[in-house]
Amino acid sequence: MTPARDAFDAILHPRTVAVVGATESPGYGSRLMLNLTRPGSPVRVLPINPGRERVYGIACLPSLDDMLAAVDCAVIVVPAPAVAATIASAAAKGIPSAIVISAGFAESGSAGLAQEELQDAAAGITRLCGPNCLGVANVASGLWASANILAPIDERTRAGTIAIVSQSGATAFGPLLWASRRYGAGLRYVVSSGNEVDLTTADFIEYAAADRDVTAIACVIEGVRDPARFRAALAVAQAADKPVVILKVGRTSVGARAATTHTAAIAGTGAAWEALLRHHGVARASNWDELILMADTLGRMRRTTGGGVGIISHSGGVGATLGDACAERSLFVPDLTTEATDVLATILGGRGAARNPADITFHIERPSLTEILELMAREPDVATVAVATAGSTDLADRIGLFAESVPKPVIVCWTGGEPSDDPGPDRLRLAGVPVTYQPDQCAGAIAAAHAWATARARTERLIPDIVASRDPRAWEAFRDAARTIGMPLLPDHVGLTLARAAGIAVAPTTSAVHPDDASERRRRDSIEFPVVIKLNAAGLAHRHRVGAMRLGIRDDKTLHDAARELWKLGPADEPRSLTIQSMVEDGHEILLGFLDDASAGPMLVVGRGGVRVERAETPIFVPLPLASDEPDRLADAVLDGLGASNASASRSALSDTIAAFAGWVHELRGTIHSAELNPVIVGPSGAIAVDCLIVPKAH
Repeated sequence: MTPARDAFDAILHPRTVAVVGATESPGYGSRLMLNLTRPGSPVRVLPINPGRERVYGIACLPSLDDMLAAVDCAVIVVPAPAVAATIASAAAKGIPSAIVISAGFAESGSAGLAQEELQDAAAGITRLCGPNCLGVANVASGLWASANILAPIDERTRAGTIAIVSQSGATAFGPLLWASRRYGAGLRYVVSSGNEVDLTTADFIEYAAADRDVTAIACVIEGVRDPARFRAALAVAQAADKPVVILKVGRTSVGARAATTHTAAIAGTGAAWEALLRHHGVARASNWDELILMADTLGRMRRTTGGGVGIISHSGGVGATLGDACAERSLFVPDLTTEATDVLATILGGRGAARNPADITFHIERPSLTEILELMAREPDVATVAVATAGSTDLADRIGLFAESVPKPVIVCWTGGEPSDDPGPDRLRLAGVPVTYQPDQCAGAIAAAHAWATARARTERLIPDIVASRDPRAWEAFRDAARTIGMPLLPDHVGLTLARAAGIAVAPTTSAVHPDDASERRRRDSIEFPVVIKLNAAGLAHRHRVGAMRLGIRDDKTLHDAARELWKLGPADEPRSLTIQSMVEDGHEILLGFLDDASAGPMLVVGRGGVRVERAETPIFVPLPLASDEPDRLADAVLDGLGASNASASRSALSDTIAAFAGWVHELRGTIHSAELNPVIVGPSGAIAVDCLIVPKAH
């Protein structure tokens, strides 16, 4: 198979491009030819169309089969039914890559053609970008293999160091180009990946991360089909120190409506996706401008894992607004040292404010600005210097010279002028200084830079997976249960048996398959009173909602009567069972959950548990597998959030339970969709699971 890296080389650095479906008639085929043959284009273009002799003056061939010259990339814009045959011809000719502009595949729903036919036709030889895309651009070389007529027209589309990949072609070659022009953000590559039948966003992230001329990667993502592959690509970008910024499209809570576990319902709100990006230090954008401006800023900023922000402005109001924006993002704005305060007050001569944020009034346009900047940069608690102002090109040059002279990051919030017309920001960018235009943009960029550097600095020592050899019979029981019980979720006594085998403390538990057996099973398995009895049946994921459990039972007669009452609540024509369990003394109720999220991959969830979990604040999501220090951190976070006493034994027990649960569900991730222990009761006796809900993958 042609490696993805070689395919992107052929797509973005081709010498010869064949346009299959080239035409002079209005439409995509004409736009491609015009873009590829514009003055300065670096490629030789071979138009392919059996109905034409020439296209825009270039001799036309009937088909790819008739080519004699070597071709690096075929751009395909033919009706959908002809695409597979065209790709097969490309593969037969050994063409390493193809951009499939043609639509009418998966994006059309049931009426669309099967995308798998395209992969079969490519035979691993011709790697595919698309289908249903608008093409690509290598702005640095002048290549515009795009079907968007607006793409190369504006001379302010400048070459630079940002790599863009967007599953939406209209977004890539529309608002993102306009945003780059408006803010003067230079682009290296623009890739519209479309339906991603073959080459994916993850492939391009890895390609861009390896390009020494790329400093940041901006992504527009509608969905991720292979979370593991996507996470691996983010890790490559981390290792290469190429910050990633993502605008996620279509993030809604609709998926939560059909979720069985609390964990899956919460994840339907996008919490799992947010956790994945946070784990890798990826910046999240909420609109097109923010995506481009954040990528440009992060690509320029020096790295720091935290520390305070020193703010300098010509105005007290402007500086205070930026200070508020920093505080809202938990960025530290430290007081100046007494010595620095005295020196700054002397420079200001009674005007402005000698503090942080510093209001330096007219000194912003005087040579004394350099002295003030240097003073702020020397402050031990200041890790980043932020200047909020606007003015002359001399001011911009002075800030640029200062930024070059200090090791700490310097960022500017330019407060005046239209970004595309004001020469000041351009002078700053030429000096390598990141420029923003609003206080929230500036503070957001500083917070994103901290998050990226912190994620890169984290040394993850992963907890080894729990393996089946701990208790092979338990894993066999899970597989057998998932196959034979005939329920969309496993009875909690089966899940608790597996949890115990994984090293998790569970309440003494037994089960009965008929109500008249409940008391006898309790006695046989030495389940001490008081007990709780619970009904297991299809559709009863949360029994408290329908009264399918009884608490505080202290004798066998009451147990028998409760068993018969509960049995009547279940459907007579479906499998049912009863769980009998010793009650656990009161404590803090914790939720431990697992979800194999379709976009974010395997996730651990920790938060407030019990029947009030749906009304509790959003729990903590962490991608699996865990780093070695995370169980302690999670235990501290959840118990502190509950106002729990600082009982080290309880925290240690919860940490051990989190580690065991995380290893267990990560080992089972290929066979279960979601699972949760809810609640785990944390108290003087340790951390004890009393309920376990497992939704097998098949369901």
